[in-house]
Amino acid sequence: MVIIGFVGKSKSGKTSLIVGITKALRNKGYKVATIKHIADPNFTTIDTEGTDTYRHAIAGAHIVVGASKYETAFILKDHLDFSNITNMIEEIVHPDIILVEGFKNEGDRKVVLDEIDAKNVILEYDGDKQKILDYAIREIEIETIYKRLPRLDCSECGFDCRKMAERIYEGEAAFEDCVKMSEIRLNININKKALPLGKFAKKIIGNTIFGLISALKGVDDVETLEITYKR
Repeated sequence: MVIIGFVGKSKSGKTSLIVGITKALRNKGYKVATIKHIADPNFTTIDTEGTDTYRHAIAGAHIVVGASKYETAFILKDHLDFSNITNMIEEIVHPDIILVEGFKNEGDRKVVLDEIDAKNVILEYDGDKQKILDYAIREIEIETIYKRLPRLDCSECGFDCRKMAERIYEGEAAFEDCVKMSEIRLNININKKALPLGKFAKKIIGNTIFGLISALKGVDDVETLEITYKR
C-alpha cells in the first residue's frame, strides 16, 4: 500500500496540497484515504458535546459508531499508533493510496513543505503540485504491478520483486521475465476432460490467474491453486 506523508509548519499549506492531490487522484479513478494528525495537546474528542454519540462515549463505550445513509463514523476511545491506523484503513476500504497530514516521524515517504526536520523525505514541495501528483501515480501503479508478482524476492531474474515492478512500469521488462511466473504449470479440465493448451496459451492464462490471485489481500506465496466452478 502506498502511503505518502505531508509535513510542514502550521499554515504551510499541507491541507490545501492534500486536498488538491486527493481531487486529482479521484478524478483519475484512484481510491484515496487520508489521515490528519491532530497535534493540539488539549484536543479531547472529534465528537460534539451533547450528541447521542457523545453520550454513548461518556457512558463508557470503548468504541462508538455513528451510521447514516451517507457516512459511517468510528470513534475509538483509545490511542492507536500509526501502523494500526493504516492497517485498519487498508482492511476497511482497500485504498490505492493514503495521504497523511502530520506524523512527521512515521511512514517511509515524506513530502516537506518548508524547512522542517522529518524522516524519510522523498520530495520537497516547491509549488509544483504536478510533480507530487506524478510521483503518487507512479508509486500506485508500481505497487499494483508489485502485487501481481510472486513477491518472493528470489532474485532469479536479477532483481528483487520491487525493482522488477519498477522495470515493468518503465517498460524495461515484462511479467514473463519473472522466472517464477513463467514456471507456472497449468492444466484445465472442463467437464472432466482436459482442455488442450499450447505453451503460449498456458503462459497467458496462468500469468493472468496468478496475477489476479496474488493481488488479493492475505495471499503471499502461491505454490498450488485449485479453482472449482459448477453451474
